[in-house]
Amino acid sequence: IPTALIFLLDSDTMLRVDNVIVPNVSRVVHYTLFFALGALIGRVGDPKERFIPYGKVYLALSVVVFALMSPLLLQHAASPLQGWSRVGFCVLAALFPWLTVFGGLGVLLGAIQGRGAGMRFLTEASFWIYLIHVPVVALMQILLLPLHWPGAVKFLLVSAVALVVSAASYEWIVRRSLIGEII
Repeated sequence: IPTALIFLLDSDTMLRVDNVIVPNVSRVVHYTLFFALGALIGRVGDPKERFIPYGKVYLALSVVVFALMSPLLLQHAASPLQGWSRVGFCVLAALFPWLTVFGGLGVLLGAIQGRGAGMRFLTEASFWIYLIHVPVVALMQILLLPLHWPGAVKFLLVSAVALVVSAASYEWIVRRSLIGEII
C-alpha cells in the first residue's frame, strides 16, 4: 500500500524513461520497501513453511492482477490517469510486485532442495550484484544502442553480461576483501 501512495503522488513514477544515473527519490523509496522486505524475509525462522504453500497461488494472482492492470497501464502511457482509474491502477501496480515476489519466492523455495555451493555463493553475492549491476546494465545499453538487433536479444545479452560481470567481480575483487566483509 505505501507503494500505491508513491504512485498516486508522483504521476511520472511508472513511466519515467529519462535514464539518468542520479536516482529519482520516489523510486529510491519504492525500491527501499522491497529491500526492507527482503531483510525481513531473511529473519523468518523457516521461510519454506511460510512461502511454499501459497507460492503458486500468489503467482497465479499476480498474473490476474497484471491482466487487470495492463489496460490501465496502456491508458497511462498515453496520458496520465485521473480519478478512480488512477487509484485502481496504483493499487494494482502496488499489489502486482508483492504477489510476484511472494509467489516467486515460494515456488523457488519449493524447487530448491538444500543449499549447495552455488546457492551459498549467490546468497553471499546478492547485495553486491544488486549494487553493481546498474552501471553494468547502463554501459551495455549504451554499447548496444547503435545496433539494430531485436529487443529480446539485447535484453538477454545485457542480462547475461550483467550477471556474469557482477558475479565475477564479487568473486575476484570483493569476496575476500574488506568490501566483502562490510557488505
